[in-house]
Amino acid sequence: MLAAPSVHGAATIVFLGGQPGVSHYDSAGAELQPDTGFMFSLGSFYGGFEPTAENTSEWVENWVPVTTSEGSVAPGALAPLTEMDSIFGSFTGFSGSIDLDHNNAPFEPGAQGFIWGFDRLSGGGDAEWILLTNSAEWSFPSVGGGISLSETWTVEDADIDDMVVGSVEDGSMRTASVSLGGAAVPEPRAAILAAAGCVTLLLRRRR
Repeated sequence: MLAAPSVHGAATIVFLGGQPGVSHYDSAGAELQPDTGFMFSLGSFYGGFEPTAENTSEWVENWVPVTTSEGSVAPGALAPLTEMDSIFGSFTGFSGSIDLDHNNAPFEPGAQGFIWGFDRLSGGGDAEWILLTNSAEWSFPSVGGGISLSETWTVEDADIDDMVVGSVEDGSMRTASVSLGGAAVPEPRAAILAAAGCVTLLLRRRR
């Protein structure tokens, strides 16, 4: 596995999951299908917010995908669940890579990093979410000073004890059902656009 080259004085963080022979499931036990709108976002929560299974209604307003120093969503911060290939065969997974070029909040050195998987962030009914982290290893590094770093965060390295919503075992993920209220459920393609638009809108409001 090769990490993308990092820019001068930055940290490249590669985040990925999936391998041949391993499947991923929703809360009902149905296998997650590739290219159906399920996304993974690399980022952190704003202002010291601590996500729990009881405050999921507050996640969206406190979530920040990794941004550039100018405040826009970093290229590669959102990765879809898709069909991937390897020399051992095809499999369902995701892969993203970002260059962290600043330590603006909430990406200060030592701040906890998360991978958030979701089928949608808005609309009604029940969504399928999973939040992955490793409290001992997934933290944002100090960048700048001409030092280039590279880190890789994988589903296999997520700490079972740190799971807030959803679960992971032997590289296999199972999402959890999260209620988003009683509004009409958007179509799958609209859900993808709503998810991307939601994180962009949040960033604009904070700026």
